[in-house]
Amino acid sequence: MKVLAAIFLVGLMFAAPVMAKNATPGAKVQTVRDERKRKIVERVDAKLVEINKRRTDAMTRHLDKMSEILVKVKARGGDTVVAEAAVADARIAVAAQAAKIYTMTISTEDKLKINVGETMKALTTDLRNLHEGKIVPARKAVSDAIKSVKPVSTP
Repeated sequence: MKVLAAIFLVGLMFAAPVMAKNATPGAKVQTVRDERKRKIVERVDAKLVEINKRRTDAMTRHLDKMSEILVKVKARGGDTVVAEAAVADARIAVAAQAAKIYTMTISTEDKLKINVGETMKALTTDLRNLHEGKIVPARKAVSDAIKSVKPVSTP
């Protein structure tokens, strides 16, 4: 429980500057004059929030499953210190990613497609880096912890 509280507090520390910076998502959308384009941008903006939430929720579920596995490995006498640290580190990174808000910086209507694409690319890159940099190593650490359990010999 203490670990979850610490993760929550660290997530809030990362979220506060991002939320303050992007306090009014969609405010820049009002500069788009074409109603059709404005609706598309608003829809894409909402979709980015949904994608980030869905992916971070999935990563959190995977980390929960890894934690459950580590409890079983520890009960069987396996070494779980490194794996627990990797999972905790990944949880902090996922909490920070979940707190991020992606807003589109719209310079002009002519560059709308480029601006939206840059924001989408930033989300994709952040999610990929989180997965490859934190989740995959945590999964490997859990796998190594599983291998550290000595097999039960049957007579």
